[in-house]
Amino acid sequence: MTHFSKTLRTIDLDSMRRRFDLACREAADFNAQKTSRQSESPVRNVREEENAPFSDVTDGYFLSTRARAENADELHSGNDEGGNSHTHTRSMENAVRNVREDLPGVVVANRAILADLAEEIAAADAPLALDIETYNEAKGGGALSPFTPGAQIRLLTLAVPGRAPWVIDLRAVGYDLGELGRAIEGGVVVGHNLKFDLLWLREKCGIKPRHVFCTLTASRLLTAGSNEPNDLGAVLARHLDIRLPKDQGRSDWGGMALTPEQLAYSADDVRHLHALRAKLTEALAAAGLQPVTDLEMALVPVVVEVEAAGFPVDRERLLAIGKDAEREMVLAATRLRELLGDPNINPSSHAQLKAALHRIGLNVEGTSAEVLSGVDHEAVRALLIYRDHEKTAQQATSLAKAVSADGRIHARFEPTGTETGRFSARQPNLQQVKRGVMRSAFRAPEGKALIIADYSQVELRAVAAIAGDAVMLEAFRKGEDLHRKTASLLLGKTEAEVTKEERQMAKALNFGTIYGQGVKRLVDYAKQSYDVVLSPEEAATMRARFFASYRGIAAWHKQAWRRAAEISEEADCCAHTALGRRRLMSLGGKDWPRFATLVNTPIQGTCGDGMKMAMVRIGALLPPGVQMVATIHDELVLLADQSEAEAVKVMVVEEMRAAMATLLPDVPIEVEAGVCSHWGEK
Repeated sequence: MTHFSKTLRTIDLDSMRRRFDLACREAADFNAQKTSRQSESPVRNVREEENAPFSDVTDGYFLSTRARAENADELHSGNDEGGNSHTHTRSMENAVRNVREDLPGVVVANRAILADLAEEIAAADAPLALDIETYNEAKGGGALSPFTPGAQIRLLTLAVPGRAPWVIDLRAVGYDLGELGRAIEGGVVVGHNLKFDLLWLREKCGIKPRHVFCTLTASRLLTAGSNEPNDLGAVLARHLDIRLPKDQGRSDWGGMALTPEQLAYSADDVRHLHALRAKLTEALAAAGLQPVTDLEMALVPVVVEVEAAGFPVDRERLLAIGKDAEREMVLAATRLRELLGDPNINPSSHAQLKAALHRIGLNVEGTSAEVLSGVDHEAVRALLIYRDHEKTAQQATSLAKAVSADGRIHARFEPTGTETGRFSARQPNLQQVKRGVMRSAFRAPEGKALIIADYSQVELRAVAAIAGDAVMLEAFRKGEDLHRKTASLLLGKTEAEVTKEERQMAKALNFGTIYGQGVKRLVDYAKQSYDVVLSPEEAATMRARFFASYRGIAAWHKQAWRRAAEISEEADCCAHTALGRRRLMSLGGKDWPRFATLVNTPIQGTCGDGMKMAMVRIGALLPPGVQMVATIHDELVLLADQSEAEAVKVMVVEEMRAAMATLLPDVPIEVEAGVCSHWGEK
């Protein structure tokens, strides 16, 4: 073990903190005195000597520097409390110089020069590259979310074009960045996975940039549908032929001493972002993706606000739901064992279940929901009930664990998390929260209300407009119930004669058939999604009648099949949304994957683009105190004071309609909205 490491282990922590505070004050005084002597330059340019060993900038905080300086001071004075101030200052200067010689082209900055950095950023009049490194001061704690107890930002790294990066230790400098924070907010910020960085800076430093360029988002737009990786290293290699070492990403950013390798790693994360932005911008324009790029970049700050707001949750209600589900699981398991004649069977063992089902004469190939959906037997029903309660119990427990100290779930919403351009959600996935009792736990706090607004049958409206189906368009223009309309066409009944069950069957046909599902998939989809049982023969008949009734959709599907078979060049091998978002396809293999992409992307992607446009519009109009808390498929959820909830609802409905109508002008857009006390009400 080196003398330096031994010293770190033996220094008393409180004493070390006192020495560190003293060192910071002395370093700041030294820096201020030096600046005042530079009368010919009232505002010092910290980058004028960036190729020198940076002796003009005193690092009053860097932990590796601090430890070295303290060690050197002890050797000179033997004083545990810091020794002679002049000796201490000289040792710190030498330590800073050593660090900088290890890191050519990197400027380590202290609090005394933050205002100078702000002026340099303003003077550069160019986008500001930005990245952070995070850690958790709690032992064993993660740092993927600023809402995790103990999670902190360690380094903030910044760069303007043509200059060396600044590396700032926020643990030492503090989160109040003053003029530097305002400079970051005032311009265009460039970063990779910028939504992550901006959420942390918002929560810890109160910084909210509104104009951004995320290189991860840009790269995802270019590679959607392909297997190309989009991490920073891969994107730099692909577009700039630059290969960076990424060995420090999982290193200890909360350690007392940060190594030169860690500092270099942090600087490298911003060093090439301006050149990367230029390359990506050129590629996006060449691909015709500028409108989509503009939308996605405008959306990033909006999604940061959604994640920061969080969805209010009654945690005790979730735990109660979980306990109730566990009790029902026990009852269902007991009933299942009775029906299978095996008191020891494990309901979670697929092998045991398959064998037991065979013993009672059910020769199923497996025990998945897809396989069992067509089996009509009491034991199978008992198994599915057991699994439903099991899923409820697991989800309630998982969601309860995700509730932060503020009583909210701060999920991560990914605008480019799917190949079609639809949102995905994770940590936790709120899009998979079961309807019914589970959603009743997502409740507005006292005095508040949830505004829940949902596009009505928007995918069907999209396919009617995109395919130009005259029958479906006419039904929407007349305000007819399309599911009831479809049932009447398929069954030869008047719409008034259609039963609730027949309407449900038509709903399965509408949503399944527009995406080209074959007979087998349609049977499974109808059962799993709508609890509608169709025989293969019935599904084939209804599918044929659907296309006979909606000839525009039938013609559109034929065109997609033809194109899927005829595509022969990479340049033509992609599907597009109405806004121009693209999804790449592979040339080889079967036609079906290309056909599915050609019909799925225009529908799903166009609806996703319309929702994103609505979010940007609404985000710009929200009154103070009103929060957008979630986007779930075609649904937006907002939180407002009860006194203004109705007015907010009217605004949200209007903006959602207007946004989608810009992409689908040939079909009426409808939005269903309500003011609710909890999510389950809508």
